[in-house]
Amino acid sequence: MIEKSNYTSKIHFDVSFSEPQAHYAAVKMSIKEIQSDFIDVKMPVWSPGSYLVREYSKQVERFSVEDQVGYEKISKNTWRIFTKNKRSIVINYHIYGFETSVRTNFINDEHAFIVPTATFLHIDGNIDSPVTVTIRPAENWRSISTGLEQIDTHTFYAPDFDILYDSPFEVGNQDIWTIQASNVEHEFAW
Repeated sequence: MIEKSNYTSKIHFDVSFSEPQAHYAAVKMSIKEIQSDFIDVKMPVWSPGSYLVREYSKQVERFSVEDQVGYEKISKNTWRIFTKNKRSIVINYHIYGFETSVRTNFINDEHAFIVPTATFLHIDGNIDSPVTVTIRPAENWRSISTGLEQIDTHTFYAPDFDILYDSPFEVGNQDIWTIQASNVEHEFAW
């Protein structure tokens, strides 16, 4: 595990699974150090290695911004948040996932396969920003598998959104084993 203090980020996601049997994940996006009257947050329309336009934003439900901060949806995958006089905001939304594929989320009462491009918004023009993600497994799940650097028990770090978007999460009770190859430890989850 990496020391958390070495990895700072203005953007943090918290993902929880209070209703996995209904195929939902709750996502909280916290953004700090805002320096403009509004920001646009976007859901990708692409996925690494998949060269079709995607409609991930259609799975976003219950979108809201805390502290009575105003917003409007300005395109099919973009929300404008009116941040005037706010240095930080918290956005909440739910993601529906019940499609088995490598490019979409799948959530049920046994596990969740989380595809970052189908889950995480980014600030328009700031895809180079570092980001942290905390995963809160459902009560009966014990494992989180991802290629991201772990900085705390359930918290992971990506130096930018390109790395985040290329690092899916498997959350549940998967079997995990490791091997050494060329002095590098590799983890497998099944």
